[in-house]
Amino acid sequence: VIGGMTFGIVLLYKYRCMKCLMGYLMFSSAMLLGFLGGVILYVAIDKYELNIDAFSFYFFLYNFAIVGVTAIFWQKGIPRYISQGYLVMTSVILAWQLSHFDDWTAWTLLFMLALYDLCAVLTPCGPLKFLVQLMQRDDAPDMPGLLYEAQLPSEARRPGTRPTGNTSCSEGAEPPSASSTDEPVAVEEEVAVPPQGVEPNASPITGNVPLAIAKLYRLPLTEPIQPTDSFTPLLEEGAGSTQIATNDTLAQQYSPEQLCTQVEATFPTGGGRIEPVVGA
Repeated sequence: VIGGMTFGIVLLYKYRCMKCLMGYLMFSSAMLLGFLGGVILYVAIDKYELNIDAFSFYFFLYNFAIVGVTAIFWQKGIPRYISQGYLVMTSVILAWQLSHFDDWTAWTLLFMLALYDLCAVLTPCGPLKFLVQLMQRDDAPDMPGLLYEAQLPSEARRPGTRPTGNTSCSEGAEPPSASSTDEPVAVEEEVAVPPQGVEPNASPITGNVPLAIAKLYRLPLTEPIQPTDSFTPLLEEGAGSTQIATNDTLAQQYSPEQLCTQVEATFPTGGGRIEPVVGA
């Protein structure tokens, strides 16, 4: 049952059935917090002999479940520690349910779940590994409620993302070379896209970057650099060779020394974002 539900979640996420997936997760979280949480609360009331009427009991459970679902899945305007606290309480409620089994059943169930998690995460065909790979894609939709997310420092970045700092060529370093193949391949380029809501008449921002970086992100140069006549391109035009689609600047060939030269480029006003363009 657990394996089937895991594969079902992966398939719903892969084919972008987000409404069905989020509806299932919200319903299961509400039932866990409201029903199973109510069982724990009832045991605590009975053990400590607390006086509470039925209306207050169900009213508290209703609000507890609704606030929990909102904090886990909505997260807007809610402090992070509240969302994290509800995720911890969800784990505590599930662990408390396991304490009602006898020792052999509980340890056997934990051992089987541990083996299943190892297979699901580490094996090439594991559903959880495939789900993590899907969620690491640039166009992957957000799916809160599955992971406990800690607050990262401002200088940290998530795994799988490109660093945002300036990149410079080391002295004497050569740019990566491309070898021709039998079939044309799609080249993924990074295009700098100006953000929305920026005034068109804003003063341009310039800075010094290597020529290779300016060419890669298609940044306009304040002073154009002419390509060297003696440089022989690595990729010749013709059948069976790999062609890189570029704009008027990228269509020209430059020597490795020119690619490492610091040039003055104009950046997008107010910043920008990098969008991959496959096969452009």
